[in-house]
Amino acid sequence: MFDLDRLPWFGAISLVLGLLPGTVLLSSGDEMGTAPSTAFGVNQTAPSVSISFPLGVGGCSLSLDEIKNQLSFSQNSPRPSAEIPALSLSIRLNQSRQSRRIAPPGRIDLRFSEKGELEFSDNPSPFWLELEGEKASLSYRDPQHQEIISSSWEVLPQETPIQYAEEFPAGSPFRLLGESKWWGRDHLVEKYGDHSSVERLEMGPFSQREMVDLREGEWIAFIGGRWVKQSDIKSLESEPVARIKKVGSKGLELEGWDGITYVRLALSAPPLPPLKIKPEDLFSQIRVRSEKQISCTIDKQCFVLRPGDWVAKVENRWRILRKNEEKNAFLDGSMAGDLFILDRIDVKSPQKSISGNYFAAGKAQSVSIDYVVPNSKGRGKIGPSKSKGAAR
Repeated sequence: MFDLDRLPWFGAISLVLGLLPGTVLLSSGDEMGTAPSTAFGVNQTAPSVSISFPLGVGGCSLSLDEIKNQLSFSQNSPRPSAEIPALSLSIRLNQSRQSRRIAPPGRIDLRFSEKGELEFSDNPSPFWLELEGEKASLSYRDPQHQEIISSSWEVLPQETPIQYAEEFPAGSPFRLLGESKWWGRDHLVEKYGDHSSVERLEMGPFSQREMVDLREGEWIAFIGGRWVKQSDIKSLESEPVARIKKVGSKGLELEGWDGITYVRLALSAPPLPPLKIKPEDLFSQIRVRSEKQISCTIDKQCFVLRPGDWVAKVENRWRILRKNEEKNAFLDGSMAGDLFILDRIDVKSPQKSISGNYFAAGKAQSVSIDYVVPNSKGRGKIGPSKSKGAAR
């Protein structure tokens, strides 16, 4: 059989088939029977059929079974609030990475590119795919004998495959979305905000990157050339939309609709170095005055802190966030910087200690700090610090 990867350029297949005679070769009897389901969601129920394309000297044969293995079928999830037929399938061409939705019964014309890859044809072609009910058939009209050769099989739709940025055309909405960076979960919101799960995404053209915080269930839409958060997508009939589908330790999965075509997209987790911050490196000259306040020095700046105080490093200087507006700015991402929150001062134990949480500027990494304050007789002991920088 002919290897599709080495197929010479086909040009416009209808022109080639119209000008050059073709020969249809039926397979031998030992190829009869039913083959097991493949990873592409097809089940052979007809004899293997070969079509001879006389390209150049000697010609070549291309099996319909080989062509079937370039096709993937998946159930097309309906766009929210969209009115589409109950049964809708997405057809993916595995080599050319093209996708198209079809509601059976329907026909899709096919052709081959100059690289020998199967593509959708916008013009009528002597080579086409038909879907009717749960059955698919590939057909070819022999221009010499004016007869149609078909091969049919049962369609077994698979789950929509996950795609990555490079599988979408350059500059397309889902290519831009796939080029976003996922920085992980917002630890600050999880601990001190509304305790919801918020994922931090850096998206947009590389010259105009911006951070977008997205909760599960929240929507983003491609409007005005960029992805923006959208509270309601009912009024968006054809604009690309997306939302978080699943969060895993190795990546973030998004689902969306490009028009009415369902898309699954994956973002890989960036390799963040472990967050290493020692209490003795953060504080100096620390003194516990009472269970209500301590005095300390942070980067040569003197502070008096109370439980519940937020101390942030903004524009290379540390300062206490006194106003709720400032704290909310850190929670919603409009203000950024390293942040320490003092939770508790313990003076009842034999040794005085403080507890709190330190957050890196991106809020996707945090460290719990339990610090035994040194006394006049010795250096003191450092309590356990748990790094959560690797958590997603």
